[in-house]
Amino acid sequence: MNTSYQKIALATGFLWLVMVTGCARQIHISEHLFYPQTFDVAKRILVIPFENLTPFPEAGLIVSDLVADELRAWQGYEVFDRHVVEGRARTGEYALPLHWSRAEGVRFGRHFNADAVVVGTIVEFGYLREHRGLTETATFALAARIVSTQSGRVIWSGTMLGTAGSDLSPSRPPLMDVTGEVLQLAFGRLFKSYEMYREQLVLNSALPVAETDGEAEGTVSRVSDDPSLEDGTGMAPGDAPDKELFGLEDEEDKSAIVE
Repeated sequence: MNTSYQKIALATGFLWLVMVTGCARQIHISEHLFYPQTFDVAKRILVIPFENLTPFPEAGLIVSDLVADELRAWQGYEVFDRHVVEGRARTGEYALPLHWSRAEGVRFGRHFNADAVVVGTIVEFGYLREHRGLTETATFALAARIVSTQSGRVIWSGTMLGTAGSDLSPSRPPLMDVTGEVLQLAFGRLFKSYEMYREQLVLNSALPVAETDGEAEGTVSRVSDDPSLEDGTGMAPGDAPDKELFGLEDEEDKSAIVE
């Protein structure tokens, strides 16, 4: 599928979600861990600025920073963000690209000896006003990939959409609330799938779980666990071939609506 068609499909799916749900808080996540054995050794991760298709000029930078923060919440990972890259660039060691792409992300990931790089496309990040401007709906839509810097292979992909109503109160912007909640749920499912893979390795090695001291080797945990993540089942891990992202029609079995 052509990349332009992929982005159109994601945008269409997002608009459908907004029309159906109105101002209610709704979250739709579709994700899959394609190569858990590659993610198993990805301990150094670079998060580059995301492609921004929204009118909000800083959306790609803001959301990529939020993703980096979410990855840091999981133990055992060293995460590099755009600030580290920009710091190196100011020394003259590297020149920043005009437009970040998957290929540029992999190239910079190798410079930092990262095992994987997170790339993404922001489709929605802002507000839709309704009822003559008296209410507004916070809207967020992201398609993200984790890519191996060694092989260039897509290790994990996730498409996430979220909306939340607002009465224009001066409190914390609901856009940041729904964005943070969506990211926490999406990456929570990623690590749930990885944990299932690690548990399966233990079973395959014929090592009884009762003989392990505490958690199985390789089990990851979030520094600040949210009980809502327990509901995220994710996909059963496997060495599946790479698939097209952004289209939701063939991934209904691994999607969920959270109200």
